Amino acid sequence: HILAASGLYFFLVVCPAVLIGRLRGKQVVLNYRAGNADEFLKRYGWLAKPFFQMADVNTTPSGFLAHVIQERIGVSVSIVPNIVNFSIFQYRERVSFQPKLLVTRHLEEVYDVESVLRAFRRIQASYPAASLWIAGTGSQEARLRGLVSDWNLNNVRFLGYVDHKTLPSIYDQCDMLLNASRVDNFPGSLMEASAAGLVVVSTKAGGIPFIFENGKNALLVEVGDWEALASEVE
Repeated sequence: HILAASGLYFFLVVCPAVLIGRLRGKQVVLNYRAGNADEFLKRYGWLAKPFFQMADVNTTPSGFLAHVIQERIGVSVSIVPNIVNFSIFQYRERVSFQPKLLVTRHLEEVYDVESVLRAFRRIQASYPAASLWIAGTGSQEARLRGLVSDWNLNNVRFLGYVDHKTLPSIYDQCDMLLNASRVDNFPGSLMEASAAGLVVVSTKAGGIPFIFENGKNALLVEVGDWEALASEVE
């Protein structure tokens, strides 16, 4: 069972794993999960396709990725969606919004937490008591902390790494989840937040519109539009 991503990882890790599996006579399940699949397969699909074909089963978590793979390399894919443990992430209806905002993504450029901070700067101008918790670590952390300081933002907490077992208590203390990702597939963090009763305000990156319907179970905006993120919160 090989968890596959795009880029150099695919060729350095996934391809050898598929080959070794086949050489040893094992059945191979290739579970492809990359949000940037369209760009990757558009450029390198001719190199990647033989390894998809070598797998006994190709799976992906979303209809979004299944469509991309079929369109780019013509390989059949079974959808095995991400799931939420409802015994852990229990729904609580929010009847008031302070707002207490939450981000639960890696602090990497692809998740564009800077846009969340830009949105929060405008939100806090209207709601001085607003708070923002950021759960996650990554290469952008120092830069993001610098922006918080430079922009004199109040009530921003960097929680660092949060164990999955601790996340439900974090969700329970917040009322809205913000997500500004530029590339995405089937983000479990958004599903868990929604299951816990948080309002999800997110970009339309990748497979997110395949999970949520704008205005029905989430508020969705265009990728990179931090002003729209702020407006939906307000």
